[in-house]
Amino acid sequence: MSTLETTMTKSQAKSILRENNKIAKAVIYLKKLDKEMIYRMGKKSDNRITRVRHHEDDRPMTQVNRRTKQIESKRNEIITYGENNKLHVLEKSGGVSLFDAISPKLKLNRKDCWYFLPKNAKIPKEIIIAKDIEPDAYGHFHYALQPAYNMLMSTFKEKLTEIGDQMRAI
Repeated sequence: MSTLETTMTKSQAKSILRENNKIAKAVIYLKKLDKEMIYRMGKKSDNRITRVRHHEDDRPMTQVNRRTKQIESKRNEIITYGENNKLHVLEKSGGVSLFDAISPKLKLNRKDCWYFLPKNAKIPKEIIIAKDIEPDAYGHFHYALQPAYNMLMSTFKEKLTEIGDQMRAI
């Protein structure tokens, strides 16, 4: 199966983004980090900065809730569409999650570890930082590295790699 067989059109992607924005948490957009460090959980061998869930993702779209043991759907992290037979990411449609503290709700497995990105990290101009306006139940803020404009998925991942190269394991 070709990657683009299941891809939406740009118009369909924009429609989904409009619907998602009706229920999404309010965010502000930043050009640079406003905290000394932000954190992302990854594997000991990989910070997984380019691992974003999307419509064409071949990973399972369900997971078992650790607490309830019920099967639940996983939410896409970005909205993608096909154009000229290439996969694109819709601007400001989501991104890679990071937090301003190590989240107590995310449990580390044996091969997991936390990575941090320092405040002085160079964020490419193609990436914007979305920060939730309200903190979560623990008082922590969620950040997302998002595409600043519609771009090829390969470009988005290249820019995320540039950021990931500045991350360090804790």
